Amino acid sequence: MSVAKAKKDYYLKKLGEVSPGEDYYLRGGTAAGTWRGRGAAEIGLAGRVSAEGLVRLFDGKHPGTGEQLGRSLRKDGVAAWDLTFSADKSVSLLWALGDVEVQRQVREAFDEATGVALDYIEAVASSTRGGRKTPVLDTEGRPVLDEEGRPRVRVETWPIETSGYLAAAFTEFTSRADDPQLHTHVVVGNRVKGVDGVWRTLDGQLLYRHKMAAGAIHEAELRSRLTQRLGVRWQPVDRGLADIEGFTEDQIVAFSRRRTQIEEWRDQNGLADTAAVNAQGALATRAAKHDRPIADLVTEWQERAVGVGLTPMVIAGMLDRSRLVTVPDPAPVVAGFLSETGLTAEVSTFGRPEVIQQVAAHMPEGGTRPQIEAVADQFLTDDEVVLLVPDRNESRYTTADLLSTERRIINRAIDGVGAGRWTAKESLVTEALERHSRLNEGQRDLVSQFATSGSSIDVGAGPAGTGKSAALAVIRELAEATGTPILGTALAARAAAGFEADTDIPSITLTRLFGRALEQGLLEGVIVVVDEAGMVGSRQLARLSDLVEQASGKLILIGDHCQLPEIEAGGLFRALTQRLPAVILTENVRQTEGWERAALTELRNGEASRAVGMYRENGRIVTTDCPIEAVELAVENWHHDVEVVGDISQVLLIAYRNTTVNQLNQQARSRIDQAGRLQGPALAAGEQVFQAGDRVVCHRNRHSIGVVNGDLATIEAVDSERHTVTVRLDRNNQTRTIPIWYLDDGYLDYGYAITGHKAQGATTRIVHTVAEAGADREWIYVTMSRGRDSNTLYLVEPGTPNDDCNHLTHDTRHLDPITASLNRRRAKTAAIDMLTMSR
Repeated sequence: MSVAKAKKDYYLKKLGEVSPGEDYYLRGGTAAGTWRGRGAAEIGLAGRVSAEGLVRLFDGKHPGTGEQLGRSLRKDGVAAWDLTFSADKSVSLLWALGDVEVQRQVREAFDEATGVALDYIEAVASSTRGGRKTPVLDTEGRPVLDEEGRPRVRVETWPIETSGYLAAAFTEFTSRADDPQLHTHVVVGNRVKGVDGVWRTLDGQLLYRHKMAAGAIHEAELRSRLTQRLGVRWQPVDRGLADIEGFTEDQIVAFSRRRTQIEEWRDQNGLADTAAVNAQGALATRAAKHDRPIADLVTEWQERAVGVGLTPMVIAGMLDRSRLVTVPDPAPVVAGFLSETGLTAEVSTFGRPEVIQQVAAHMPEGGTRPQIEAVADQFLTDDEVVLLVPDRNESRYTTADLLSTERRIINRAIDGVGAGRWTAKESLVTEALERHSRLNEGQRDLVSQFATSGSSIDVGAGPAGTGKSAALAVIRELAEATGTPILGTALAARAAAGFEADTDIPSITLTRLFGRALEQGLLEGVIVVVDEAGMVGSRQLARLSDLVEQASGKLILIGDHCQLPEIEAGGLFRALTQRLPAVILTENVRQTEGWERAALTELRNGEASRAVGMYRENGRIVTTDCPIEAVELAVENWHHDVEVVGDISQVLLIAYRNTTVNQLNQQARSRIDQAGRLQGPALAAGEQVFQAGDRVVCHRNRHSIGVVNGDLATIEAVDSERHTVTVRLDRNNQTRTIPIWYLDDGYLDYGYAITGHKAQGATTRIVHTVAEAGADREWIYVTMSRGRDSNTLYLVEPGTPNDDCNHLTHDTRHLDPITASLNRRRAKTAAIDMLTMSR
C-alpha cells in the first residue's frame, strides 16, 4: 500500500468539469467510485460517488450537504490522502489473461483483500490530535523570545479517537501504458470527527506508520483468497510480495511498459533510482489514459501474451494446483523474531505494525487478518518480549536478550568507574600536555580524563571537527611511555586507516579484531580505542567490551551520536555517554567561518530553522524539484572551485544515493577532461576509463596492495602494457600500484563524488552535497561538516507535479522541505533508554 498527500488544487484540476480527458477518479471506463469508511457511513454516505461530492470532500465539506466540517482547509493544505492498494503484476496478468470466471474470481478476491486492509488501517490510523499552546517562560517567569522577538510557545498534543474515514474508493484496471494493473485508490478526506464531536484533520503520520503493515495484510489476504478460489501457488515472498508460480520475470517485464518507460527515462538522463527521480520520470513520460474499452485491451493483451509464451493453456496450468492454505507453525516464526537476525537486527525496538508485517511475510500461501494479528499478539505476549512503552497504537517492545545485553554493558561501565585500569602518572600527563600546547581546553580535559580515571570504559563525544583525533594522539604517546599496548578499531577499514593516519595508533576493523581475538586473544591490559563508536551496533560494542574485560584492559569509545547512526541495532554508545562521566568536546576547530561553526551547532542541536536561515543568508542552500538541474549545478560549481583552488583533491562532491554519485562522477570527469586535466594514455578497466589526473575511490579492502574500502586517491600514472595504475592516497600521501585484477573486478571507481557514509571521517576544503528526498539530519550534518572553507547543499524534493523542470532557487518559500529534512532523525535509541523515558 502506498500513501500520498492529495493537495486540493492539484486534484481539482483532474475533475471532469476542468479537464474531461484527465478526470482521474471519475473517468469513464473505470469502476464507479463508492463511498467507504466508518465515518462516511455515520453521516449517511453510501453508494456511488458524484463529482460534486468529491469536490466537497476535497474542500473539507460534507459530501452530501456541503456543510463545512470544522475549519476551512488552507489553499495549500492537504485536502485528502490517497491510499493505493495494488495487485502484484502476476495477479493483474492472471486477471487480464484468464477467462471470464477467472477474471471474476481475481476481481472479487482483490476487492475483498482491499476491504480488509482498509478496515485495518482505519482501525489503527484514523485518530486526530487535540492540542494547546503555552508560553515558554524563563526561571523568573518572563516570556522567552525567539530570534525575531516573538514569544516562544510550547505545543502540547494528544490523540483523539474518531468515527473513522470519509473515503471514496475507485478501482482501475490499467496503467497509463495500457498494461494490466489492477489497483484501487482510496481517497480519504482530511476531515475526521472526534469522539468529542469536533471535526479536525486526520493525523497523517499514522498512515505512514501503519502503511507497511496494511500492505502486508492486503498481500497476505489476496494470496490466501486466490489460493482458495483458484488453486494457484506462489513464489517465495520477497519484501512482502510474491508472484504466482508459472510467470517468469521476462513475462512480467513484457507487461510492465510503464516501469520500462520510467527506467529508460532515468537511463537517458543518467539519473538515480529514487522516489524523487521516479516521480519526475513518471511525470515526464506520462500520457493521458485513453479509456479504451476493456474488451479491446483484453484482446490486445492476449495477443501479446502468446508472443511471450503465455498461452491460454499455460494460464490454465497455473490453476487448481492447490487450494489448501497452510498457516505456519508460530513457534519457529517467533524464535526467528527473537534472534539477533530477527526484529532487533537493525533496530533496538519494534512495534506491533512491524510484527504484523513480518508475520504476513512468513505466510507463503497467505493468511487472513485475524490469523496474522493473532500470531503477532501471541508473539508480543511471549516471555522473551519486553514492553517498553505502553500505548494503544504506538507501544514499543524489545527482546529480553537485547535489553539484558545493554544492561550488562552499562552496569559494567558504571561499576568500572575508577576501577584501577590503565593510568599514566600525573607528571607524564602534564609533560605531554605541555608538548601539545595547541590543544584547547576540551581536548586537554579528554586527555586528562582518559589517562587518569582508571575506568574500565571511558567515553568521549563531540561534534564533527572538534579535534578528537588530536587528543587521542596524546593518549597514544602516554600509552607508549607506560609500556601499555594500544589498539585502534573502527567499523570500516577506511575509518580505521584514517584513524591510524591521524593518531599513529595501530588500527584495524572490528571484524579483523574479533578474528584476531578468536585466534589469540587480546594482549593483557591493552587499551582499545573505538573511533566513530556511534556507528557501532550495540551487540558489537558488547562483544568488544567482553573481550577487553577478559584481558583486564581499558575500552575507550570516541564518536558522535549525532552523526550517521549504527547499521545494526544501536543506541548503546549514546546511553553510555549519558551515564558515565563522559568528556564532551564542543569547540569546532575545523570550519574556518564562524557563522558556519554556529550553523553546524544549531543543526546538531535540532534547531533546523535557525541553521537553514544561516545557510540561506550565506548562499549555501539550493532547493529544486528537478534532480537533473541539481546535479548539473553542483558539478558546475564544483568545477569552478577546482579551477580556483587548483588542487582537485580539495573539492568534493557528495550524494545521498549511489546512482546519483555515479551521475555526478560522469559529469565531473567530463568537465575536467574538457579542461585538459587528464593526461597520458587511457586504460579501460571494469566499467570506467582511467587516465593520469583522475580522482578515484577504492571499493575493496586489499591489504596486500595497501588500499582499503573508501580510500580516495589521484591517479599519477597509467601503464597500459601492464594494465596497472599508480595512485597517490589522500590519507597518507603514499603511492600505490593498483594491479590488473583489482581494476578488472571493478574495485576502482571514479572518486570525484562519494556517498555520505564514505565521506564520514573525511576532511577537505570545499564540499558540494546533493541530498535527495529521504536525507535526514544526521546525514546532512555529516556532509555539511566535511569542508573546512565551504559547504553547499543542493536539496532535491519532489513538489506538486509540474511539467517543467527549472525550479532551482534560493527563495525562502522553498525552504520547508529543507527544514523537514533537517527535522527528520534516524539516530537510534537503546531499548533501555526508551524504557527509562516511558517511566
